[in-house]
Formats: sequence, C-alpha cells, structure tokens
Amino acid sequence: MADFKSVVEGHSGAAARWSQGKFMGGATFGSGGVCGPLSAVWIRDRKIGTNFNTDTKTAEGRDEVYQLKLNQKKNSEYVKEYLALFSLHRHFSQTWKDEISMSEALGVVTAGPGYYFIGLTNRGTGGQKLEGHAFAVDMFDLKFFDPNSGQASFALVDNLRACFLLWFRLTYMDLRGSGYLERYI
Repeated sequence: MADFKSVVEGHSGAAARWSQGKFMGGATFGSGGVCGPLSAVWIRDRKIGTNFNTDTKTAEGRDEVYQLKLNQKKNSEYVKEYLALFSLHRHFSQTWKDEISMSEALGVVTAGPGYYFIGLTNRGTGGQKLEGHAFAVDMFDLKFFDPNSGQASFALVDNLRACFLLWFRLTYMDLRGSGYLERYI
C-alpha cells in the first residue's frame, strides 16, 4: 500500500496521519467501519473550528461518531441531518449509479468553496452487501480527509486535486461502483 504522507508531500502538501482502525480499537458495527460518520464529524469540526483529533479522543466524541453510525444504518440522509445541526446545508448533490468517476467528482469539488462529502461503494457480487468508503474535502482551506489515512493540506487547488486522484488510484481502485457527492455550505 502507498504511504499517505509520501504521496501528500510529493504534491507539495502537508499530511497528518489518522487511522479509523485505531479509533475503533477493535470495536465493530456489523460490516464496515465508521468512515462516513468520521467524515461528517471532520466536516463539522472544520466548520466550528474544533480540533478533530482532540474531539474524537474524548468519550463524547467517540459516542457521537458511534451514534452517527447507528443513524447511518437507519437513514440515508444522516449526513445532511447531522450537518444541519451546525448550520451547514446541502447545496448540491450528485449520484453515480453505475461507476463513480473520481475525476468528474473532483472537478465538481474543486470548482468552488464548500465542504464536500464523497461516498463510494464496491460493486459487490452475487447480492452480497456492498462495502464502501467515505472522504471529506474542505475547499475553504484546501484539505481532504481519508479516515483510513489522515488529513492532507495544500496551498494550491491543483495539488489537492492531483494528490487526491493519485491517492484514490493507489489505495481505493477496488471501489469502482456507485457513489455520491454532497456539497455543504
């Protein structure tokens, strides 16, 4: 697997490592992890100026992520409803029903300011439950967050775009199914 910090620094960015696996510490919620809830909390923390690393180390922060995971299982609009509590409203959404085009998605993301939530799925086989992943992007401050690897910060939009695309290709090429993107401001 590619090294997150090396890929980010290779695009003139700064990387802060983070691990969903360490956050969960062996806890499970059925299949999958908590990348969607973590990405939503990361967006919230970017908006209100809270330190994500500090926030998610508290019992309250962990409980909030796990509550969001429970909400995710019941409600496909859990990100929208959660971020609305912090005066962030969805202004745009796009869905790819067959195969997400990450280049197209990043074209939308890098076109303007906002906080972006990107959800991906694997195609799955034989009716198996689809596995997926989520990312968050802050286009106000040119940062992206991968819950499995960390946060990347950039001075230039082109560097963020190139790094995200390369990171996706190196790490998540198996997630070639449907996906969606939401913009919050």
